[in-house]
Amino acid sequence: MLNNIKFFYKKNISKIYYLLLLLMLLGYVLKVFNGAGGDLGLRISEAKYFLHGINPYDVYIGRVEIIDGYGYPNAYSFLSYYFAAPFALIDGYLSQRIIFSLVDISALVGGIFLTNRMLNTKENTSAIITFVLLNSVFFWQQVNTLNYNLIATFGLLVVFYGLSCKNLAYSVLGVIIIGLKPSIAIPVFVYLLFARRWKPLFLSGIIYLGILFLTAIWTSTSPVDLLLQLKDTQSKFSNGHTDGFFFFIKPFIGDKITALGGVLTIILIYLFKEKLEDPLNGLVLVTAIGIGLFYNHVHAWIISYPLLIIAISNYKDRDKSIFPIISMLIFLLVPRLSGLFSNDNIDLYVSIHNILRFGLLFVTAYFLVKSRHAADKLSGDA
Repeated sequence: MLNNIKFFYKKNISKIYYLLLLLMLLGYVLKVFNGAGGDLGLRISEAKYFLHGINPYDVYIGRVEIIDGYGYPNAYSFLSYYFAAPFALIDGYLSQRIIFSLVDISALVGGIFLTNRMLNTKENTSAIITFVLLNSVFFWQQVNTLNYNLIATFGLLVVFYGLSCKNLAYSVLGVIIIGLKPSIAIPVFVYLLFARRWKPLFLSGIIYLGILFLTAIWTSTSPVDLLLQLKDTQSKFSNGHTDGFFFFIKPFIGDKITALGGVLTIILIYLFKEKLEDPLNGLVLVTAIGIGLFYNHVHAWIISYPLLIIAISNYKDRDKSIFPIISMLIFLLVPRLSGLFSNDNIDLYVSIHNILRFGLLFVTAYFLVKSRHAADKLSGDA
């Protein structure tokens, strides 16, 4: 019976994958027709103000009055203003969100493809990963919000794909894309520094500075103020249970939790610097750090899907350990369950929950990096 199922799966894997993608698209469309896309709406609102030379942050804090029809913006990464601008020029709520849904699914397809290319594996994980995401409550929260998570994941994978095939243009393009998600961009820049990837670090840094100064000129805002407002909005957005592993000490350090994440990012990547020659090790480390040490809503946890692909590949080709697969399935599929707890106990529950969930993510990342590094050393000795 089991052999028949395996045979059917292998024979029809492409058809199964396309069917799952069709179901995914249908899910996006149904959600959009029921009002999904709040985060995208905020990004579009920000872009509308930006296109008229207004700093969205000034509207967000009440320094500039709201313009009728533009909406009430937040003030996300300034790179988002450029990315969301084309959507702001599209008429119609549904059209904006359906087009973004197509971009989102395309980013997922591209991300799975790039991960498999880097692994150089014949194992087709596309259908498996799509099926897992369709069963993840965190994926459906992504669909509800239409955030940048899958697009930022694609950018992250473009960075490391470019490093693996020594293509500077890909690496730089990827670094620009991840600017849409600062929690991922921070560890990527630290990685490039300690891995001594000087060219992508220098060129992407120059481009970031260029975009920053262009934004400053266009909105008549100091470049320093644009950076400081990111810190302020991060603190304002992070007013729930969204601070990763170290949520349990937030009452003691407040908005300095981001700085703590930055310091630990430097320490962790420095400690693993000998293993960073392999771009896939860098991908694993940066992904775990970006998700686990910084402000992220739960829909961002799906950024970890490349780690599941790597875990499956390692099981097939390297260490034969099923632990990383099981742990990543737990990470992606087990709901947070915070709704079961009263307001009196919710902070304690989330503190313990975050230690366990992100601790599991960090252990898995360590296992994957160690496994790949050990296998590469054996290969080199041979």
